Amino acid sequence: MNIIDGWILVWGFSYVSCGFIKPDIFGNLSPTKSRIALLVDGVAILAGLALRNSPIGKIILGITGLLEVVGGIASWSGVIKWNVPFEDKAPFNISMAFADLISALSMFIIATT
Repeated sequence: MNIIDGWILVWGFSYVSCGFIKPDIFGNLSPTKSRIALLVDGVAILAGLALRNSPIGKIILGITGLLEVVGGIASWSGVIKWNVPFEDKAPFNISMAFADLISALSMFIIATT
């Protein structure tokens, strides 16, 4: 396992964990829809990583990578309303956008190699 694999592994488990611990993190979605989105994305990321040497794993990581890019831009632009316990949500929006884009890059590296 290298650092890219490790990043994606942690990112996938973070989505799954958040789906159980903080299912209402997406403030503009119902908790149920937010939980489903988090769990589906997290499981897809982990499945793509587990299947990384097969064409289906590369396709999964390519698709989830694209979703991460969209999520990063949505976070950065404020389209996603985060339900976090901070008065000023702008630093969280920016940090999530950065983490999403690093995750997307990591997924694209695996998907294309």
